[in-house]
Amino acid sequence: AAVAYEAQLARERDRLRTLLEVNNAVVGCLETRELFQAIAASLRRSFGLDYASLLIYDSEARALRLHMLDFPDGTGAIREDAIVPLDDSLAGYVFRTRQARVFSLQEARDVSATTGDLFEREGIQSLCCVPLISRGNALGTLNVGSRRTDRFQGDDLGFFTQVGGQVAIALDNALSYKRIEGLNERLEEEKVYLED
Repeated sequence: AAVAYEAQLARERDRLRTLLEVNNAVVGCLETRELFQAIAASLRRSFGLDYASLLIYDSEARALRLHMLDFPDGTGAIREDAIVPLDDSLAGYVFRTRQARVFSLQEARDVSATTGDLFEREGIQSLCCVPLISRGNALGTLNVGSRRTDRFQGDDLGFFTQVGGQVAIALDNALSYKRIEGLNERLEEEKVYLED
């Protein structure tokens, strides 16, 4: 009993350390690429994940765009900047329902045969997808995967939901920062125009 309790405490300590690393990345990174790389590295180190991706809603395409990917051992079938439909993908399902979910490969196929086949080709056996919601707006999804069957347990979903909450805040801040930078550039151009 004592050994099991010590293992549980060690697991909780590791999760809290990872959550602190994610929080530090959120506070310290205004660029989404830098933020995602820091978070993906922390999750890979703590959970031994094989796959992580950040999909952001693209209002013009009315779909999700695979904004960032951490999948060093992938075959290349999954690529950054890919358009991911809302109605035929796991990420789209989670984005629409706004509910985090763990998927086995078969459950992934049940939601989207296309996504299930893609992950099977890549050897991914378990997935966890979390919607990124900030101030009531769904911004995208954070997705992690493993080549191990049943990698994610019940309490993992709660942890990744907490991580997703932190990522959503950071993503919202980064997108706002990008918009402000664009407005500042435009103001500078107009100022130069008016001075001429």
